[in-house]
Amino acid sequence: MICEQGKVVAIEGSVAVVEVIQQSSCQACSAKSACGTQLASKLFQSKRHYLKLPFAHLDQQPAIGDAVEIEINDSAVLISSALVYCLPLLLMMFFAFTASEWFVEELWVVLFAVIGFALSIMAIKNAWIDHRY
Repeated sequence: MICEQGKVVAIEGSVAVVEVIQQSSCQACSAKSACGTQLASKLFQSKRHYLKLPFAHLDQQPAIGDAVEIEINDSAVLISSALVYCLPLLLMMFFAFTASEWFVEELWVVLFAVIGFALSIMAIKNAWIDHRY
């Protein structure tokens, strides 16, 4: 289970807007004083992200300023990673191989590969928008 700390900054109906600050992993590392990566992480320090999370199923209603803990299931992260990394590659290869059977010119194969990649990105984006709660 992945846990992140956040703070409720707004409430919109039955949805809480939670501010989460992205931390660099260098802050928890014991070798940060001898590592060159820490210098790069200072350039891109913490970023603020805002998540809209429903709270209708909770016993207690959150208030603005409340500290919350967000838990993300490990299997959800694994499935999402596989979706984001594997699906575009597989669809791009499928479209390219299909085009290579239909057409002789490589331009069509490349064009179909790009179309497969674009379709996979659109599918991932639509899946994310429909299931983000």
